[in-house]
Amino acid sequence: MAWRIGLLLGIAGLAVACSPNLEDERFNLLARDREFSNVVKDMDKVLAFYLPDASLCLPGMPVATGVANIRLAAQKFAAVPGFSIEWEPARAGLSASGDLGFTAGRYRMTTADKPITGEYVEIWKKSSGDWKVAEHFFHPDPN
Repeated sequence: MAWRIGLLLGIAGLAVACSPNLEDERFNLLARDREFSNVVKDMDKVLAFYLPDASLCLPGMPVATGVANIRLAAQKFAAVPGFSIEWEPARAGLSASGDLGFTAGRYRMTTADKPITGEYVEIWKKSSGDWKVAEHFFHPDPN
């Protein structure tokens, strides 16, 4: 009987040792989102953050699904005179398995006309060991 308890404890300890450290992964996800926000002026680098079937929802535009459609939507936004965008993650969360997560925070888009501020949410998925965006939503503040 004692060997069974020892075996169960050994398996439980191994499972804990092999599971991802969720706090480390949460930190990595926040860092990945900050890295993402720092490359917004380079379209190819931006698109590399998205999964092939990802979706992007920009204010006042239909949802763009797939990297080619995300490129078109982002190019329309970037073509607006005086356009710039920045965001900063304020929080992040992970699934228990550590392969799905979200980041959320505030964003600011600037155009020649006016700034647009609001909240954003990104759903991330671990793909080949790297965090990639699956869903990206920008929600403007009410006027």
